[in-house]
Amino acid sequence: MNLAVREVRTLAKKCGCTESRLADIEISVREAVANAIIHGNGRRRDQRILFRCYGDPERGILVTVRDNGCGFDPSSVPDPRGEDRLALDHGRGLFLMRELMDHVEYRRGGCEVLLFVACGCG
Repeated sequence: MNLAVREVRTLAKKCGCTESRLADIEISVREAVANAIIHGNGRRRDQRILFRCYGDPERGILVTVRDNGCGFDPSSVPDPRGEDRLALDHGRGLFLMRELMDHVEYRRGGCEVLLFVACGCG
């Protein structure tokens, strides 16, 4: 996971992203990779994730994370701000990604997440 975070931070810096946006990107990438490992691949060491990162100073940063799981419906994940969810120590990843990124999209039946941030580039 740390390699993925380092790679995207390096690219985002080259695109001129601010420190604040770098932090947003790092949190979102960590959440996406953790979800792919834990939920998508069931923590199985024989399974890999596909991580791609693209950056352009004029357009921004695009990250995709794909797992080998059977997918999920993001709309079925409860809002972590619900009264019954506030004390839980998990379940905030999707919410954080949506709050911190400019665009979040789920593809391939929920096995792939696309994260986009303009980060003031260009």
